Amino acid sequence: MSERRWGKELELAILDSAWYELETRGYQDLTIGGIAKRAKTNKNTIYRRWANKPELIFATIQKHNSIQPNNEIPNTGSLRTDLEKLLGQFVPIFNIPPKGTWQKLLPEAILSESGQTETIIEAINGDNRITEVVKKICNKQEIEVNLLEEILMMINL
Repeated sequence: MSERRWGKELELAILDSAWYELETRGYQDLTIGGIAKRAKTNKNTIYRRWANKPELIFATIQKHNSIQPNNEIPNTGSLRTDLEKLLGQFVPIFNIPPKGTWQKLLPEAILSESGQTETIIEAINGDNRITEVVKKICNKQEIEVNLLEEILMMINL
């Protein structure tokens, strides 16, 4: 009989199992039941920690993310260049999970209303770097304030 795992040890086993399932099956075909079986636990244990599949997979991706973002706010003097540099910092993060994961994960996360939309926005905007770039743009009058307000409302910043 196997020894029962608790806490961090169990959580790591679940996240490692989820990563294996993600790599071998892909996001669309993996199941919480399959992850539980591989982790030698049950679905209820997983659902006590993560409300749904997108939350578990976000946690799995975060565990496997060794990329440290650059917290500097670009200031090249050009709106386009500042935004390209800022958003370009996130490209490596999109390459962490297997191909096709984000196309399935993001819509499901947004539709699940589990709070992941805020997590996604927080991950992208983090310490308000995008907001700061946009404020600089507004101060330089490189973009109309009305358009700027619409953009910020669309992305909840």
